[in-house]
Amino acid sequence: MFEVEINGKKHKAAVSCLTPYIYELEFGGDMLADLFGRIDKKSSEFVEFDKKGGIVAIDYTAVKWNTLLKILWSSLKTVNDALPGFNVWAKDAEGISIVETRMTLEKAITDCFFRSEPDGDEAGEQEEAE
Repeated sequence: MFEVEINGKKHKAAVSCLTPYIYELEFGGDMLADLFGRIDKKSSEFVEFDKKGGIVAIDYTAVKWNTLLKILWSSLKTVNDALPGFNVWAKDAEGISIVETRMTLEKAITDCFFRSEPDGDEAGEQEEAE
């Protein structure tokens, strides 16, 4: 669970297995595919560097900003069933730091869905505990 500030107030949100389902019901798409699409590990997502590591360009068209807002809403809805539909919520949602939200959501999604498998004895211990 994490908190996000909207309209100057802190709101609880979470990414769980329910979040992509909420996203799909509301928006008709796959949350992870819509956010990440195809990732090329040979290049930076949206920052271009020169040979010395200095930033040459930042391509904000490479970030799916609307998708981030949809995922934010889905994350809020994961912990608050009473949250209104996206269009109603979005009309009144102001003061969101979209860059901070992006980092927070990507970390929450990675922690939930892309954790590495436990290795060695840890895997055996988990099976025994179950």
